[in-house]
Amino acid sequence: MPVTPSPADDVELAARLGIDVERIAVLRRRPGVALVALLDGSAPVAFGAFDPAFPGIYPACVASPDVARSLLEACRPHARHDHANVTVEGNRALYAALSAAGAELRHALYRMGASI
Repeated sequence: MPVTPSPADDVELAARLGIDVERIAVLRRRPGVALVALLDGSAPVAFGAFDPAFPGIYPACVASPDVARSLLEACRPHARHDHANVTVEGNRALYAALSAAGAELRHALYRMGASI
């Protein structure tokens, strides 16, 4: 079931889907970005931050690739275009599922961090 997650949901989304809770907070502050989560019962199984102006979903996080289509469909009501760019980070199974469904790789990225 698609829902708009509240700030109270951020810790559980982060823990279950491997997202930094601070990153969700930053996404929440971006104007025009729609946050979408999918629940299985009360447990989050997918999360995406959809920016219809780009258009893109960043990040696209799923517990299993079989919910990817549902995440995209949950973003559709916010869309202004008939396509979206989807950012997949560290989830080879999601990448493979999207590719098998016809998505094209446009850019390969590395998300890195280091002490400064």
